[in-house]
Amino acid sequence: MFRFIYQRVNPHLRAFSIVARQNFTQKNARRNFAYLTTGGSTTLALSLFGSSSKEKVVKAGNENSPEMLMREADAFYDNYMIDNCWGVLRRFERTTNPEILWRIARILAEKAKITLNKEEKRTLFLEALEYAEKALKNEEAPGCFGAHKWYAIIINYVGEIEGTKSQIKKSYDMKVHLERALELNPRDATTWHILGVWHFTFADMSGVTRLAAKTIFGTPPSSTYEEALRHFEHAESLQPGFYKDNSFYLGETYDRLGKKEKALEFYKKAFYAPIISVDDKDAHEKALGRLKKYGFDEKKLIEGQQ
Repeated sequence: MFRFIYQRVNPHLRAFSIVARQNFTQKNARRNFAYLTTGGSTTLALSLFGSSSKEKVVKAGNENSPEMLMREADAFYDNYMIDNCWGVLRRFERTTNPEILWRIARILAEKAKITLNKEEKRTLFLEALEYAEKALKNEEAPGCFGAHKWYAIIINYVGEIEGTKSQIKKSYDMKVHLERALELNPRDATTWHILGVWHFTFADMSGVTRLAAKTIFGTPPSSTYEEALRHFEHAESLQPGFYKDNSFYLGETYDRLGKKEKALEFYKKAFYAPIISVDDKDAHEKALGRLKKYGFDEKKLIEGQQ
């Protein structure tokens, strides 16, 4: 998740988009993996991309009300129909409604993630940050969960663009907003997952890297694998099988704690979960790499023989 100077010892940590998944069987996962990796249409993948996060609760309204348009935008987003979602939200670019503003920030972050043009990516992430900041500025009591969650996510992306020092500095603010998001909505599995990755990142820092960070920042953040595991397990308990990357990080954390069998269980779960987004593909490749390290064969895994 975080591309700090720790990347030299933690190359698997990278920023990711947050998307909700439904629970799938291994059989469906293998079928979708084969379909998605052999040049098939994306229609199947879109139909399987489901929403289960309690990220938003939008009241019903009339056909052209902001509430109904937000519901429409969420439906497109939940099916990873990014351009369609943006087409709905872009008409509200001048709004002060924080619920709409964080949704605009979210979709701009997704657009930034998809593009291969580095300058366009930078522009979109910075624009997304502006909308997330505006959402926070306009939140009303008791608070806007989505604004805090997506501000935390987006500042990590922006920190990655700005460089190591910026990203480490932003990690403090990121944690504060993730914890605030959980205060407002303690049952959101994806926020628990992101905070779990935060804890894993700092628990996984080597002594040499921590010393380098300390030279720059005095006292860099720290955590433990046990704390990371608590977050990943809680996310999974709230929504079993909701996110391919959560399964991968459960495997990683168990691996660090010396629990090989549990690690392999979750590496396999991550491997077999369907590939829908670029983040799923990344988690799939990481899980496969870990399984190969333990002597598993890719072909046999795909065929369900291991």
